[in-house]
Amino acid sequence: PPDNEDGVVVPHRPELFIVMRDGGEDLSYDALPVKGFQDNSAADYMLGAEHATVLGEDGLPVLYVLAPKDIVVAKPRGVVDHIAWAVQCEKLEEAVSMAETYVDMVGEERLLELSEQCLQQQLEKGNPARAAA
Repeated sequence: PPDNEDGVVVPHRPELFIVMRDGGEDLSYDALPVKGFQDNSAADYMLGAEHATVLGEDGLPVLYVLAPKDIVVAKPRGVVDHIAWAVQCEKLEEAVSMAETYVDMVGEERLLELSEQCLQQQLEKGNPARAAA
């Protein structure tokens, strides 16, 4: 980590990278919300799982990042998580597109709700032609 003006090392928030075993291709990356990370070094963290094949509700692996003052559950994000992120970032057209692609996972009701939000957003932005598209 870089030093600040006083020459003191400033710790960075810990990050987790998930990579393919064959080839090392990045699958996922995220900064972890670890409490008290400023007081930790790399040696203070452990990555664990109950078993090597622990799976979440969507069949993806669940890992645990153990720190002195916190435990973070790390699991790959699914379609519903990506849609929620797009809505939070007001990227409603992207959210609708994902919901259309994965309507079997999201449900018709959620797709309709997202479509209405997107329509309203376009009308509020003064884009009636885009809203009609």
